[in-house]
Amino acid sequence: MSTNPLLTELRRLRTDVANPQARGLGFEVLVERAFRGAHFRVERNPGMARPRQTDLVAVGGGSIFLIEAKWRRSRATIDDVHSLVTRMSLAPPGVVGVLISMSGFTRPAVKTVGGRRDHPVLLIDGTEVEAVCAGSTSLRLLLDAKRDALLWDGLVSLGAPIEKRRKPAAFIAPAGAHILQSDGLQVPWVACAGGYERFTFARDITDPDWVPATGVGVTLHLPLRLADLDEVAWALGELSALGWATDAGHWCVAQAETNWHGIGPSTLIAALQSHRERYRGAGQIHHAEHTIYQDTFDNGFLTMELEVDAHDRRRVRHAALSLQLGGVPVDTEPVRELCRTFGITRDLSFRPRSGATLERQHLDHDTKPDDVVGFCVEPDASDDLSSLWVAGVILRNPYFRNATIRDEGSPWDSDLAGTLTHTELLICDLGSWHPLGDTPTYRLRFCEWASTPTGQALHVMADW
Repeated sequence: MSTNPLLTELRRLRTDVANPQARGLGFEVLVERAFRGAHFRVERNPGMARPRQTDLVAVGGGSIFLIEAKWRRSRATIDDVHSLVTRMSLAPPGVVGVLISMSGFTRPAVKTVGGRRDHPVLLIDGTEVEAVCAGSTSLRLLLDAKRDALLWDGLVSLGAPIEKRRKPAAFIAPAGAHILQSDGLQVPWVACAGGYERFTFARDITDPDWVPATGVGVTLHLPLRLADLDEVAWALGELSALGWATDAGHWCVAQAETNWHGIGPSTLIAALQSHRERYRGAGQIHHAEHTIYQDTFDNGFLTMELEVDAHDRRRVRHAALSLQLGGVPVDTEPVRELCRTFGITRDLSFRPRSGATLERQHLDHDTKPDDVVGFCVEPDASDDLSSLWVAGVILRNPYFRNATIRDEGSPWDSDLAGTLTHTELLICDLGSWHPLGDTPTYRLRFCEWASTPTGQALHVMADW
C-alpha cells in the first residue's frame, strides 16, 4: 500500500534532529504543500504584515490565513501567540492566524488564544498535522471546525476531533399532517406486523433525475456521531433549522416483529422516547431497533438511519444521513454548513448513482371498506383551516405475506416485493384529497421507491 507523500516527508523530518534549522525550513515547505493540496492559494514569505515577516499566507474558501509553522523541542509559548497577533494587526481586516507547532503549546498560550477573539488564532499541533498528512482529516474542514469553536464558543481543541457544542434541540414544528384511526381517534403513530426491512413510507419522493439534462443524480453519505436520544433530537432540530427536514417527513421504527409508522420529526422523537409503551404487545424484542426517516427538499430527498439500543439506556449504536441530489451543486455552502454543524471533518465525495433513482411498480388493486385502517389528515391551506381533508390513507396490505410476487419469474422487482410482503399496512398518498367524513372506495395505483445507503423509501399512490 502506498503512503501519502506528505506523511513520508513528515516522518523523514522527524529523523532530521541534527539540523533544527533545516528541519524548520523543511516543515514550512511541508505545511505549504498541505495547504496547496487542500486547494488553497499559498504564498511563502509574503509582505502582508510588513515590516514583520510571516511564513505563509493561504487564501481559499473566502478566508485568508496568516500561518506560522514551528518545529522546536519545546512547546510554542504565549510569546509565539503574541508575535503572530502583532503580524495580524498589520494585515488587512478579517485575516485569521494559524499557529502550527509540532511540539504542542503551553497552557498559557492556549488560554490566551481562547480568551481573545478580536484577532482569532487557530492552533494546530503535531497530532493534527500527522492526521492531515495521512489523509484521515480534511485540512479545510479542520480549520472550519476550529474557527467555529473559537469564535462561537471560545473553545480551543487540540489533538482530537472537535466536538461541536450541542445545544438543546431547536424548535421542531408539529407534524403537518396527523393520523386518525378509522374510528376517528387521533394517534401519534400506527403499529403493524413487520420486521427489519430498513424502509419507510414517504409522502413524496422528489426525483433528483428529473432535470433538463441527461444523466442521473448523486449521493452524499454523511456518517453522524450521535450518542443518545437527546442528540438525535438535536440532530433533527438542526436538520429542520437548516432547511433539510420538514414537518412532512415520514419514518418507520422497526423491531423484530413490529413496525411503527408516523409523520414528522417531532413524533419520531416522541416514539423513540416512549419505547416501553410501544413494546407492550409488540412480540419478540430484539436488543436494538432500527429507524429510517425520509424527507424531501428542493432538488432531492434525504434518508436518515438510526440503530438504538432497546433497553432503557437508549444508546445510539449507529447513525448516518444520505442525501440524494440532482447533481453536484454549484453552491456547496449548504452542504459545508451541514458538515460544520455535525462536526464532520473528513473529506466527502458526491458519488454518481449507477442508475435511475426512482423505480415504479404498477399496482391497480381495489380495496374493501374493511381494508381502511386510518387516515392522514391535514387542513387545506386554500380553504377554511378548520376543515380537515384526507391527504393519505392507511390500508391493510393486500401483498402482506404474499409469496407469489417474490416467485422466480414474477414481474415484480425483487427488492420491492421483499419489502411489501413483510409489512402489514400501507401508508398511501392520495392523488386527490377528499373531505374527512367521505367514504369513497380506494384503488392502489402504483408504488415508487428509491434505495439509498441508509434505507429504502416507498411512495405508494392511491386514489378514489
